[in-house]
Amino acid sequence: MTGQKLRELICSVLQIDGSGLKDGDIDQSKLRVWDSLRHLRLIVALEKETQKKFTAKQIAQMVSYHTIAQEVGATRS
Repeated sequence: MTGQKLRELICSVLQIDGSGLKDGDIDQSKLRVWDSLRHLRLIVALEKETQKKFTAKQIAQMVSYHTIAQEVGATRS
C-alpha cells in the first residue's frame, strides 16, 4: 500500500478533507472526529485493504498516520 493510498483510506473512513493536512496532523489526539467507533471502522478497512489481521496491541498503537503506516508497511508515494 502506498502512503498516498493510506492517507486516502484514513481520510475517507474519518470523513475528513485531508488536502490541507500533513502526515503529522493525521493523529487521533489532533482530530476530534477520530473517536473509538471510527477507529474500529478504520481498523476494519485497513484489514480488508491489506489482508492482514492486527493484534489488540497493534490496534491500540495505531493512532496516527505514522504508526499505521509502520504497521501496514506503507511505502512513500
